[in-house]
Amino acid sequence: MHTNQHLISGTVYTAQQYLRFFEDLATSPLPSPIYPDNFLKPIKKGYQQLQSALTQLHFDNAMQNSIAQFTRPVIWLFITEPWCGDANANTPAWLKVAQMCPNIELKIVLRDQNTALIDQYLTNGGRSIPKLICIDAQTGEDIGTWGPRPAALQNLIPSIKEQNPNFRDYVHAVEHWYVADKMQHLLAEIQNCLSTWQKSAATI
Repeated sequence: MHTNQHLISGTVYTAQQYLRFFEDLATSPLPSPIYPDNFLKPIKKGYQQLQSALTQLHFDNAMQNSIAQFTRPVIWLFITEPWCGDANANTPAWLKVAQMCPNIELKIVLRDQNTALIDQYLTNGGRSIPKLICIDAQTGEDIGTWGPRPAALQNLIPSIKEQNPNFRDYVHAVEHWYVADKMQHLLAEIQNCLSTWQKSAATI
């Protein structure tokens, strides 16, 4: 399947451009021209979370080898939003992998400027983010997708919602899972994605 890249609208960010955009949102004393005022608190919290994770994130030898062995030229189209807790918990590791691998071109777009695009990659009928689409740089074919959460957490979401009908309690329960997990499930899935997407080159 060819990614519907013609559906992309709004700004397409590199990793550095996205981080600069995020920082401007989180630190500006002026209201955002893009987001309502009630989005400011999760954006500020998310930026601190993202920066902290990027600073503390260290890959073991196995992950570094997986990145070094990824030789297939690809585009990673990353659909996200700075106010999204799941996005800010998962984005740092994907950004760091892309920055370390010369064969990965990262393109970041905002979900709410790209509803036609995200609608091609729904999760259980919803526009859940973050969503990463891996695209063969030469053929334009979709190789695979990831998101919006590690599978271990995604499988728990129905029970977490049932146990926490109040949205704020639900958010806290999900945050607790991320803190306790320390990215272990995420990093294992990224390694698996790198291996799977590299191997699939022989079949396309």
